[in-house]
Amino acid sequence: MNFVKTIKFIALTATLSACQSNYNGAIDQQVEFPTRWQNALPETPQGTKLVQWVGSEQLNQLIETAIANNQNIRIKQLDVDKAKLNLQRAGAVFWPDLDFSLQASRGKSASDAAISNQVSAGLSASYEIDLWGKLSDAQKAAQYNYQNTIVQLEQAQLDLITSVSSVWLQMLASVQFIDITEQKLKNLQGNLDIIENGYRAGLNSALDVYLTRNNLEAEKSNLAKQKATLAQQSRQLSLLLGHSPKQGLEVGDDFPEVDFSLLKGIPSSLIKQRPDVQSAWLNILMSNANLAISHKDRFPSFRLAADVDDRQSSLSDLFSQGIAWSLSASVLQPIFDAGRLKTLEAQAEIELSQSELSYVQTIYQALDDIEGGLNQFASLERQLSYSETSRDNAILAEQLAFEQYQRGITDYTDYLSTQRTAFNAKNQVVELKRQIITNQIMLHQALGGDFAIANLEQQEN
Repeated sequence: MNFVKTIKFIALTATLSACQSNYNGAIDQQVEFPTRWQNALPETPQGTKLVQWVGSEQLNQLIETAIANNQNIRIKQLDVDKAKLNLQRAGAVFWPDLDFSLQASRGKSASDAAISNQVSAGLSASYEIDLWGKLSDAQKAAQYNYQNTIVQLEQAQLDLITSVSSVWLQMLASVQFIDITEQKLKNLQGNLDIIENGYRAGLNSALDVYLTRNNLEAEKSNLAKQKATLAQQSRQLSLLLGHSPKQGLEVGDDFPEVDFSLLKGIPSSLIKQRPDVQSAWLNILMSNANLAISHKDRFPSFRLAADVDDRQSSLSDLFSQGIAWSLSASVLQPIFDAGRLKTLEAQAEIELSQSELSYVQTIYQALDDIEGGLNQFASLERQLSYSETSRDNAILAEQLAFEQYQRGITDYTDYLSTQRTAFNAKNQVVELKRQIITNQIMLHQALGGDFAIANLEQQEN
């Protein structure tokens, strides 16, 4: 009896020390969360979903098509299905295994010439007692993995939405660049006609004619390059939509009306809504569960088994004369494995530390993404205001320079300089408008996008 009590005491002590598998790390306390953003937030109401503040039905349709057809998204969805099946398999270990066997044989021995028949049937059951909680930890790890595949799917969708929006905006900008270049070509052709007429009348020099022709051919080359860029962007967008690469996708000719609405809140609460941050946290929980499993692998495992069987000379006689049965209990304790289990536990501890550091790194990178987006947001707004004024002045300067050239006040090279300035100013305004909308979308996504808004709404409710 004393021996039995000693064994029970040891088992109870081991249970209390080995079964603490919940994560008790203080990694969140080590993260330096700012109390407020370093860059000022835009003066906008509470954040709303992307489709509500980007006024483009075409973009919304492109995003829906991409989410439905993109191969990477479908792969991530299959990862979720696989993880769900793995979770179901992890839960199956809490049920006993039950197996049925049936065997028939016919033969004779060397000492007996008679042929004999033998039929056997049996039912066996076994069950592992989860004394240390190792099986529970395995189920936890599978649950965290399942949750992780879901947030990884959300992150993939966020990345896809950002990519589709970015390429779509690039195509809109390319369409406008092409339109500006075509307008410039039309003006250059008109200028060439005027200058050639002046040359034939002896009013303009041959140098002016050659310079105008050179400028015209250079812009034709630029136009061909811009059209090639648009075709490449069209193929890229087709791939994102899950289709074969196609050129000539129609995207419109102007940027959408945008009523930007940004999520507001303290950095720590917003950051934790990001799918990549949630994934990093789930990796910590998985690593912690795997560490618990590695630790408990060094403790004995307990298994119960029961067997029922019978052997007869014919199938019809089975179980007619009673059955044989047995009950057994077994304990398996690792004794010597050359340090294999200890090494596996040490590796699991290192993996947990790596997961914690990755979590901190992910949070700091998220903070940098958001701060950079906010800083760029304010800068781009100011740049656009200045560039629009610069463009208007450059257009007036171009018109005045050509008039002065026709009157013989300035050289043609002066006009070409003002023309290039006006052309570049127009392109710069288009590019800044594209960058502003792209920045707003990426800033929205950096704060967790629509998934973060949905999570916050659930918390409020």
